[in-house]
Amino acid sequence: MSATMNNPNWAPEERQTNHRVMVIYENASGREHALRFCEELTAHCPEYADVEVEWLPSSQASSLLQRLEVVDQAAKADWVVFAVNQDGDFSNELKLWIELWLGKRCEREGTLVGLISGTCAPCDMACFKEVYLRHVAHRAGMDYLAHLHSLTQWADAQSLETVAERATRVTAVLEQILHTDPQTAPLL
Repeated sequence: MSATMNNPNWAPEERQTNHRVMVIYENASGREHALRFCEELTAHCPEYADVEVEWLPSSQASSLLQRLEVVDQAAKADWVVFAVNQDGDFSNELKLWIELWLGKRCEREGTLVGLISGTCAPCDMACFKEVYLRHVAHRAGMDYLAHLHSLTQWADAQSLETVAERATRVTAVLEQILHTDPQTAPLL
């Protein structure tokens, strides 16, 4: 893990890696939650063993709008992590900041993570913040992860062994496709 991960005031000239994580947090417990997520990311994904992390308190959203380099950093981030409480909604300033970097992402792949803390059960309706983040991820063409355990499943699905196993597995559907004569197949 990079030395920049634990330093909320790292300078741009310290950047040495190709993988970028942007963390937006509401409070100290949100920051701790995001730190645990980043530690899990580096533990489960060896290619992320050395990442650069930008830490941004959501309370500074109005100042973020004036710092275009922060918008560019979010647009270029591989992972954008929101560590927030489930109550309420995002401020208009934060939503505007999100829309700014969202417009600059273009076709860039990435993952948006919603670390939403609160008292809702897994079967409860999603809070406003999570719904908004899911829509942002969809519009940006990003993957969306909602919990730490999602990271483990995502990392397992990305491993070379898993990809190789899926590539060689012949399912019943694939078997049927392979044994269907293209000239006698019904037209749709």
